[in-house]
Amino acid sequence: MRLGLERPGLGKLATVETTAMSAFVGYVAVLVAAAHGMSPVLAEKMPAIAKRAAPGRLGVAVYDFGTGERWSLRGDEPFPLQSVFKVMAGARVLQEVDAGARRLEEPVEITARELSVFWSPITDAWQPPSQTYPLRRLVELAVSVSDNTAGDHLLRLGGGPQAMNAMFAKAGIKGIRVDRYERELQPECAGMPPFGPEAIIDVPKFARDVEAQPPSVKKRALEAYLADPRDTATPNGAVDFLLALANGKLLGAESTEQLLAIMTATSTGQRRLKAGLPPASVLAHKTGTGNTVLGTSPAVNDIGIITLADGRRIAIAVFLSGARGDEASRERILADVARLVVQATR
Repeated sequence: MRLGLERPGLGKLATVETTAMSAFVGYVAVLVAAAHGMSPVLAEKMPAIAKRAAPGRLGVAVYDFGTGERWSLRGDEPFPLQSVFKVMAGARVLQEVDAGARRLEEPVEITARELSVFWSPITDAWQPPSQTYPLRRLVELAVSVSDNTAGDHLLRLGGGPQAMNAMFAKAGIKGIRVDRYERELQPECAGMPPFGPEAIIDVPKFARDVEAQPPSVKKRALEAYLADPRDTATPNGAVDFLLALANGKLLGAESTEQLLAIMTATSTGQRRLKAGLPPASVLAHKTGTGNTVLGTSPAVNDIGIITLADGRRIAIAVFLSGARGDEASRERILADVARLVVQATR
């Protein structure tokens, strides 16, 4: 900032000195703001939480909407997405709604060929020859409940992985890639061949086959999955997705509000980020979880937007991959990350 003050008899020299002094004061102000931001606290205290995750990897990215400050740990390393992809699939389908290509109340038929594996209330309740759901309900089931059949069908309705990745590219979001449907990814994670798009899955048999896999096969499949670049996100990329959503870069105002409301109604992950927040906080989020294999969890994830009681907002993405220990201890790590982040932004 240039004040343009000139002292009598000194002319331009005083102007230069004043300009330099003003710049120095501005620089000091930036340093003071940074010193009182969240970064020093997180840099000091987050490593202790990450140490508890060993031999797993903990990835964290945070953005403070009020100050614009960002901070990350392993922010540009890829982590398995698991069901976090479903909120992105929901956004892609809502783009179709915004474009007038679909309606939230349009009926969507689920036949035997659409049923997916593992966690799916739709699959559990399905009766032949088909069940019909409004598109709005499929988005709710995929995002709030994390239903695998709903997630796969949203991905299909939105144009598949290619359309999802094009959505990221258009919004300038880097570090996220979606490659497979749940009916492909989950069998491969268990060391089994993927199910094709038209396959009718015998879900109970699939579950038995997974359990019957030899430990050596499970171990190789786990190692391959943890090293696979497909279906991954970086913590920074996940936060960029949240920012694009919150700032209206992905959806119109009404669809943005609807998706954030669905995320706020999420029933999964109550002991993760949400457990680390103070009373009266609101969390719009999406979880992701991999099946524990031989005592190792490939993914315990939670990303979302925190709104504190005083109105402050924080975007946060936490990915935990390859951790051991029981489920409660793994989820407690995510809760402690959220607790520390809130403390650091005060």
